Amino acid sequence: MGRPWHPAGDPDAIGCVIFRECELGEHINEDGWTEMKGFKAEDARFYEYKNRGKGAVSHVKRRQLSEEENLYYTSKKMLSGIDNWEYGKEF
Repeated sequence: MGRPWHPAGDPDAIGCVIFRECELGEHINEDGWTEMKGFKAEDARFYEYKNRGKGAVSHVKRRQLSEEENLYYTSKKMLSGIDNWEYGKEF
């Protein structure tokens, strides 16, 4: 579901993936996340929130956002970056 490696080995480039209110099929591995190149998924910011379906299982490696944490991770916050692009703004 996500890859925790750090691009170019940059320790500050930490992956962030949230699967929120998604339909997850049975093809999704119960573990959810995989270690890659020595980087552990537990050290990345990989979360789930209120998913459904056969692949939406409870597992210690698949951290669930609380209601409060979910409010922090808004679409605007997640899609706005250092490039001055604004989510929802027309060009």
